[in-house]
Amino acid sequence: MSPKITKSQRRIQDSFFALRRRLPVEKITVTALCQLADVNKSTFYVYWHDIYHLADTMENDVIEKIMARIREPERLVSLTDDVIKDVFRAFGEYRDVTDVLFSDSREWIFPDKIAKAFMSVIQTHVPEAVRTDAQKVALTYRIYGAFYAYQTYADTPDIIDILNHIMTS
Repeated sequence: MSPKITKSQRRIQDSFFALRRRLPVEKITVTALCQLADVNKSTFYVYWHDIYHLADTMENDVIEKIMARIREPERLVSLTDDVIKDVFRAFGEYRDVTDVLFSDSREWIFPDKIAKAFMSVIQTHVPEAVRTDAQKVALTYRIYGAFYAYQTYADTPDIIDILNHIMTS
């Protein structure tokens, strides 16, 4: 989506987020969303095909924000101490948003989108790191494993240091 968004788009997105705090995406209707946002349904359909398209757009936007918080994302392949801390700090900064957008039936989408974003950056900046199937499998394993461990134990004191130790050992 374009960096410039209209007031109507912002109201729709804010209203969607408010509804997602209470409801799974499957229970949100365009009618209810537009009533809460105080816009016409036709305005909604100018920007999105349906509720799932809106959800996907907002999810992708937060993934882009997370990736933007990672300094020199091409370093993702190295998984050094500072890279790992960057990644998990970026996750932590957006945890309140991701916990809402990627909840219920959409929970499984988050690690998939994160892994694809990481792979895309690595393929663009360090293509030699993902040339073989073995390299791709190893990187995927590390991404998903670290992600699920972080999600499961995010409230654990020093989780970033613990994961950092595991990832660099």
